[in-house]
Amino acid sequence: MKKIKFLIAALAFIAGSVAFAQENIVAHGNMEDGASEKEWYEEGSTITLKKGKGVAGSTGLYVRGKYNWSGVGKDLTKLINAADGSSYYVEVWYMQDPADKGVRHSDISLCVQPSGVSEEDYDSFIYEGLDPMDSYTGSKVQLSNKEYVKVCGVISGESIKDQLKGRKAVQSILFFKTDNPIRPYYIDNVIVKKIK
Repeated sequence: MKKIKFLIAALAFIAGSVAFAQENIVAHGNMEDGASEKEWYEEGSTITLKKGKGVAGSTGLYVRGKYNWSGVGKDLTKLINAADGSSYYVEVWYMQDPADKGVRHSDISLCVQPSGVSEEDYDSFIYEGLDPMDSYTGSKVQLSNKEYVKVCGVISGESIKDQLKGRKAVQSILFFKTDNPIRPYYIDNVIVKKIK
């Protein structure tokens, strides 16, 4: 069994000390048991479920980007209320493609489209990353091309609520990228839990 490296986003967050309002809201976040590529949002990328490429030899989601904004997302619009101020614990495991020899970092953020903003007006969307990292890039944990790295933290609901200024959230998508989006990578074991 391959060694698994544990790295936590700079938050020093301990999941066991926080009460969660519910279980994982992401269906098939472990990429097993009926998981499908159709459950994921391709953002300028192609995605494939690959057997034997998961955290413990199971299935992982392989993401190959085409553009400098490429990534993969999970539409959480029907699962969370981005306007109510609730915060969410997010956990995901990343691994660079073994052929990628460069230094890469994780990039995670919840993208919220407020009411009154068109789908084409990306600059007016709200991007909230893992506390206490930058609100757009989400996380800067260094990844590995040999083993999976765990990245986790909290997305601040209060910050999103403040930025919405009373507007509704038309769409909320959690994006997983790297800081070099055209380089391929894997994600696995995605967990999103509402914090009480």
